[in-house]
Amino acid sequence: MFNSKSKQAKKTIEGLFNELQMNLSNNYKDLAHDAKKEISFKLEEYYKKGDIKEKDYLNFKKKLDEYENKMVGYHH
Repeated sequence: MFNSKSKQAKKTIEGLFNELQMNLSNNYKDLAHDAKKEISFKLEEYYKKGDIKEKDYLNFKKKLDEYENKMVGYHH
């Protein structure tokens, strides 16, 4: 059961990263910021519930930090 939850959680996070990238590519600033917030929220939620392992959490967190650095000054 844990493995199934873990796979689903990772799939959800990866989908949100795809959404973030798509919004950045299309210059949808507000939607990109919303996707970034959603990733951060879900990532913390899944980690606290134990749905993702620490290794995966740290990898996703690093990826999110990279996007945050790219998005510095990315607002109206």
